[in-house]
Amino acid sequence: MQRVRLRGVSPWAGAVTIERMTAHTSAPSANPLFAALTGQAHEELLAIAQPVSFVKGAVLLRQGMPTRGAFFLRIGDVEAAVRLPGGESLVVARVGAGGVIGEMSLLEHGICSATVTASSSVDGLFIGREDFRVLVARRSAAALAVQHAVTLNLCAKLSALNAQILSHPTPEDAPFCAAPSGDPLALHPRLRTVTFDYRRFLPVLPFFQNWEAEDIDDIADQCSVLELKRGDALFFERTEALACFVTIRGAIAISAPVAEGGSDAAPTHQRRLAVLGPGQLIGHRSLIDATTHAARAWACEDCVLLELPRAQFLDLYRGSTPASLRLQGAVHAALLRSMAHTNVTLTRLVNLTNVAAANRALLEAALAEQVLYAS
Repeated sequence: MQRVRLRGVSPWAGAVTIERMTAHTSAPSANPLFAALTGQAHEELLAIAQPVSFVKGAVLLRQGMPTRGAFFLRIGDVEAAVRLPGGESLVVARVGAGGVIGEMSLLEHGICSATVTASSSVDGLFIGREDFRVLVARRSAAALAVQHAVTLNLCAKLSALNAQILSHPTPEDAPFCAAPSGDPLALHPRLRTVTFDYRRFLPVLPFFQNWEAEDIDDIADQCSVLELKRGDALFFERTEALACFVTIRGAIAISAPVAEGGSDAAPTHQRRLAVLGPGQLIGHRSLIDATTHAARAWACEDCVLLELPRAQFLDLYRGSTPASLRLQGAVHAALLRSMAHTNVTLTRLVNLTNVAAANRALLEAALAEQVLYAS
């Protein structure tokens, strides 16, 4: 290895060595993001990784500061602590060799949600976001494979955390109403045109922000258009995911069953999780991780939506065309918004005065997992 002297303040406060990667440097084999790579993809990722070392007590990440990249631990342990409302400090997790911190920062800019401190001497690898995004821009197999693995991990994490949240009733929950079986859109007409020139509106929607005109057309050409009346259902929980949707006009409400005691218990209430207006992506998580819908969606006012069928979505999402890269970025942004919303919900539930002590411990554990991942 060749040592590199860094001038000025290091972005990794407390790092005692930062060395340039060589072909002989090994990756943490226990980490699934590296284990999933083979051959050239593995070498491409190692080429941008920097070995780093931290002394006990050094700060790897500080809550509230911008994220810079991901740490892959080879030796040692770190501890994550978060400040809760009211000034309380909570140790939320400990991560050891083979763990990873901050992998979501490889996808999007963000803010550290916890302060991560070395609880022993630590050796690991650091991959900076900007270096990783260069690989993505080159359509590197390594970058796309890691990007997909991080996205799958995030989908699984959000599903587990939402299940934990929905096992604890809140005062605003409504009585549960069983959903009909089957696809509510099975007999709904698919359109190519509507009563207004919807394509003129696409470039100003958040989903298509910063897209090139030809990439928007590439996606739109593969979509059908749906017109829903207020109260019409888009999909129900525990049904097969057949497409994802982008709202053009109107708003879609998302609600999920609340089952006190866990997801296997019979639901007693339902909770509105979100209202998604124009330019929001809906139903994508179930397509990415190949699961049934966990919530139901319906029009809370008259709506116009783009419908992208499952096969076309997956082809685009797993591809490396310009339109694919745009879609991947939009999906990552949508997932990060979901994570931020989940974080707020968890913090609120932790601080509800009527939450029993046992439930508070469970919610704090769920918050710990979410905060550490968001870092």
